Amino acid sequence: MLKFKISFIVTIVVLAAIIFFQNSQAVILKLFFWEVELPRIILMSFIFIAGTLFGFVLGFFKMKSKVLPDKPKENKEVIKESSNDEPKKEEQT
Repeated sequence: MLKFKISFIVTIVVLAAIIFFQNSQAVILKLFFWEVELPRIILMSFIFIAGTLFGFVLGFFKMKSKVLPDKPKENKEVIKESSNDEPKKEEQT
Protein backbone atom coordinates (compact mmCIF):
# COMPACT_ATOMS: atom_id res chain seq x y z
CA MET A 1 0.00 0.00 0.00
CA LEU A 2 2.87 2.37 0.77
CA LYS A 3 4.42 1.74 -2.65
CA PHE A 4 1.10 2.61 -4.29
CA LYS A 5 0.87 5.90 -2.40
CA ILE A 6 4.44 6.84 -3.27
CA SER A 7 4.00 5.97 -6.94
CA PHE A 8 0.71 7.90 -7.06
CA ILE A 9 2.30 11.01 -5.53
CA VAL A 10 5.30 10.78 -7.88
CA THR A 11 2.97 10.48 -10.88
CA ILE A 12 0.96 13.53 -9.81
CA VAL A 13 4.13 15.58 -9.24
CA VAL A 14 5.54 14.59 -12.65
CA LEU A 15 2.28 15.47 -14.40
CA ALA A 16 2.13 18.81 -12.56
CA ALA A 17 5.74 19.56 -13.58
CA ILE A 18 4.97 18.75 -17.23
CA ILE A 19 1.92 21.03 -17.19
CA PHE A 20 3.93 23.77 -15.47
CA PHE A 21 6.82 23.71 -17.95
CA GLN A 22 4.55 23.55 -20.98
CA ASN A 23 2.58 26.59 -19.80
CA SER A 24 5.35 28.78 -18.39
CA GLN A 25 5.39 31.34 -21.22
CA ALA A 26 4.01 34.78 -20.45
CA VAL A 27 0.61 35.86 -21.69
CA ILE A 28 -1.03 39.26 -21.63
CA LEU A 29 -4.41 39.49 -19.96
CA LYS A 30 -6.49 42.46 -21.08
CA LEU A 31 -9.66 43.19 -19.17
CA PHE A 32 -11.37 46.49 -20.02
CA PHE A 33 -8.73 49.15 -19.21
CA TRP A 34 -6.54 46.78 -17.21
CA GLU A 35 -3.59 44.91 -18.72
CA VAL A 36 -1.27 42.48 -16.95
CA GLU A 37 1.41 40.04 -18.12
CA LEU A 38 1.75 36.78 -16.22
CA PRO A 39 2.70 33.15 -16.84
CA ARG A 40 -0.07 31.07 -18.37
CA ILE A 41 0.06 28.50 -15.53
CA ILE A 42 -0.73 31.26 -13.01
CA LEU A 43 -3.67 32.40 -15.12
CA MET A 44 -4.92 28.82 -15.45
CA SER A 45 -4.61 28.36 -11.68
CA PHE A 46 -6.59 31.55 -10.97
CA ILE A 47 -9.32 30.48 -13.38
CA PHE A 48 -9.49 26.98 -11.86
CA ILE A 49 -9.70 28.33 -8.30
CA ALA A 50 -12.31 30.95 -9.25
CA GLY A 51 -14.44 28.34 -11.03
CA THR A 52 -14.20 25.93 -8.11
CA LEU A 53 -15.20 28.60 -5.60
CA PHE A 54 -18.06 29.76 -7.83
CA GLY A 55 -19.31 26.17 -8.10
CA PHE A 56 -19.19 25.64 -4.34
CA VAL A 57 -21.01 28.93 -3.63
CA LEU A 58 -23.64 28.23 -6.28
CA GLY A 59 -24.14 24.69 -4.98
CA PHE A 60 -24.40 25.93 -1.39
CA PHE A 61 -27.12 28.47 -2.23
CA LYS A 62 -28.95 25.98 -4.43
CA MET A 63 -28.99 23.43 -1.60
CA LYS A 64 -30.03 26.08 0.91
CA SER A 65 -32.94 27.29 -1.20
CA LYS A 66 -34.10 23.83 -2.16
CA VAL A 67 -37.72 23.41 -1.18
CA LEU A 68 -38.30 20.32 0.85
CA PRO A 69 -41.72 18.69 0.72
CA ASP A 70 -43.99 19.86 3.51
CA LYS A 71 -44.67 17.51 6.34
CA PRO A 72 -48.26 16.28 6.33
CA LYS A 73 -50.31 18.43 8.64
CA GLU A 74 -52.13 16.76 11.46
CA ASN A 75 -55.85 16.75 10.94
CA LYS A 76 -57.16 18.33 14.10
CA GLU A 77 -60.77 17.72 13.18
CA VAL A 78 -62.36 14.75 14.82
CA ILE A 79 -62.96 12.14 12.24
CA LYS A 80 -66.12 10.24 12.96
CA GLU A 81 -65.85 6.62 12.25
CA SER A 82 -68.69 5.33 10.25
CA SER A 83 -70.30 2.56 12.17
CA ASN A 84 -73.04 0.44 10.84
CA ASP A 85 -75.79 0.84 13.37
CA GLU A 86 -78.04 -1.19 11.21
CA PRO A 87 -78.10 -4.84 12.05
CA LYS A 88 -76.69 -7.02 9.38
CA LYS A 89 -79.14 -9.19 7.64
CA GLU A 90 -78.21 -12.77 7.64
CA GLU A 91 -79.00 -14.74 4.62
CA GLN A 92 -80.99 -17.82 5.21
CA THR A 93 -80.20 -20.81 3.18
